[in-house]
Amino acid sequence: MLKGTIFLIIFGLFFAGGCSDFGDRITDGQDPADTLVYFSRDIQPIFNANCGGCHVGGNQGGLTLDSYATLMKGGDSGPVVRAGLPDSSLLVQRIEGTIQPRMPLAGQPLSAADIQAIRRWILQGTHNN
Repeated sequence: MLKGTIFLIIFGLFFAGGCSDFGDRITDGQDPADTLVYFSRDIQPIFNANCGGCHVGGNQGGLTLDSYATLMKGGDSGPVVRAGLPDSSLLVQRIEGTIQPRMPLAGQPLSAADIQAIRRWILQGTHNN
């Protein structure tokens, strides 16, 4: 009886751990190295919500953020993301305000969570996933 109970407890712990979402979603408190950021699910919606008619539906400064392809093409200032190097990416520098003008130009600064998602995506290699 005791062996069966121990087996059920161990099996239950193993099964529960194996079925949990280890995550490919951005969640608070999760180590960024363990968080997979998806361009279409996590990054494009940030652009859609914050970059308005200037870069989504427009190409202010030659930069269009309607898709992965147009983002990676860059703008008049050249490429805006450097895979693996968020601190060296013009996109991050603009949204954090380390290079002026801070973006979005006509709106509120991006939330810390949105900036962190973009930084993670760039750190992970700017994959089109």
